[in-house]
Amino acid sequence: MVSEYPPSLLPRRVCSEPSEQVKSACAWTLGQMGRHSPEHAKAVAEPDLMVFPTLVALARAPETSDVVTKAERAIIRSLKTKKKRGG
Repeated sequence: MVSEYPPSLLPRRVCSEPSEQVKSACAWTLGQMGRHSPEHAKAVAEPDLMVFPTLVALARAPETSDVVTKAERAIIRSLKTKKKRGG
């Protein structure tokens, strides 16, 4: 998906993706990026990229529990990393 879409379009693409497996994998990946460092956490929170709002939408969506759980964990990990490391 990344090769097909620029990063700014990726969150929109994830929300419209019909495969719950892809949504789940994307939420997990974004969580891993967000917890990597404060700079990565800030990038996940960058309003122009729409990553954080996408994670919130996935966490609230009527998807399987796997998608919701991974999206919620991604949000929490990103916020903890940003706060813990001085963000």
